[in-house]
Amino acid sequence: MSKSEQKSYNDQIKKLSSNRLFNAYYNRLANSETTYYIKSGSGAGGSGSFNPKTNEVHAVSSEALVQELFHAFQSDLGVYGSADLSVREAEGVLISSNIMLSLGELSMGNGWDQGIGFEYVDDNLIFNETVLTEDFDKDFNMAVDARIGFYNNREKVDGATAPRTYIQKNSGVGALALKKIVREASANDNNLVGPRLPNGDYYSN
Repeated sequence: MSKSEQKSYNDQIKKLSSNRLFNAYYNRLANSETTYYIKSGSGAGGSGSFNPKTNEVHAVSSEALVQELFHAFQSDLGVYGSADLSVREAEGVLISSNIMLSLGELSMGNGWDQGIGFEYVDDNLIFNETVLTEDFDKDFNMAVDARIGFYNNREKVDGATAPRTYIQKNSGVGALALKKIVREASANDNNLVGPRLPNGDYYSN
């Protein structure tokens, strides 16, 4: 990036880090053994992209940056397989929408999200530990199915070809990365320290 692009990026990260969830997964990426590269432009098209082969993150807006960094976080965790593309995409949109909502930069949810963005949140509109419940799992998978249906229908009606990652059959796996980052953020809030497992799931005083 140019110096002006670097400054813009650093300013965005500073603002986004006031959100406890973003701060937790950004720190995971910053401390990862894998090096991630922030590039200017949108990459593969649209408003942003993450390439798991090169570990490059592209974004042209704060919301896109939040989402593509989350996709990098999903990759870093290694909890998803090739059958989970629709789950990963839906999860990425939900977390980016939620973070921007908490920062006052987004006022509406997604038409397919089953109200998740406004139901499983704390007083600051940030996803909380209610995402660890079976109710959330059911609503999340309904949202994934609804998102797949939305893009399939748009393709039929408007002729707009949807990426395979948007319409792949729902594997039924839960929002694993979101659950992990909620646990991580809660542990940070409660000043819990090691010992913990390498994946960051468990802490003790």
